Amino acid sequence: MHITTENGQERNIDKSGSIRVMLVEKSGIFRAGLSAILRLENGIVVVGEVDDPEQLAAVFEDARPDMILLGVEMIGSEAEKSVSRMLEIAPGSEIVVLGHLDDPDSLHRLMRLGIRAYLPKDVEHRYLVSVIYTSHPADHRIVVAHGPPDAIDSAGDEDTERLEAASEGALSLREREVLALVAKARTNAQIARELGITEGTVKRHLRNVFIKLRAVSRIDAVNKAVAMSLLKSAGRPAGAG
Repeated sequence: MHITTENGQERNIDKSGSIRVMLVEKSGIFRAGLSAILRLENGIVVVGEVDDPEQLAAVFEDARPDMILLGVEMIGSEAEKSVSRMLEIAPGSEIVVLGHLDDPDSLHRLMRLGIRAYLPKDVEHRYLVSVIYTSHPADHRIVVAHGPPDAIDSAGDEDTERLEAASEGALSLREREVLALVAKARTNAQIARELGITEGTVKRHLRNVFIKLRAVSRIDAVNKAVAMSLLKSAGRPAGAG
């Protein structure tokens, strides 16, 4: 078991503070690689690394993670047991499951249990980081999950709504506002002034948008958002009055 505690040190990126992440993964190599990647992020603090949910129980009081990344071999009954146990141990923590999907029905059950997202283990690391940022409760953002199409096709009505909202690269309200101004040919500096935020924050939002929509340019991001009904063709966020 490998434990790393924060000792009160935080790297704040905004008023909500850094996101405290715990890793639960049996593979030491995978866990070490994931930890190394996350530690490069200024807004994320890795507060612990354990092999299984029972070890999580031993360190939870000291670590107090905002989010738990659970790595599993296959999405199935064992993953369901692990998630159920972690919800008992850490009811206030968000859970993101990383694994290989073998049973779509099991994914639906995990959604009903209350996980925030499912991602395959071979997901691009920037996509994972984006999910961590958008899943933080204090940010009130829409979760992004990367689930297989057949899982959505076979889901029940309630699960379908949650899975579709996640799998379509959903954007936060602020990200849609930024993109709506991009659609009006505003520069980053102009967007920052209009929304009352810094130019650096505009760039961060656009970076997240590019990752979520897998866009290669500003116009590509706008076109994809319009196609997915996340943005109106006139350059307004979908759902805006």
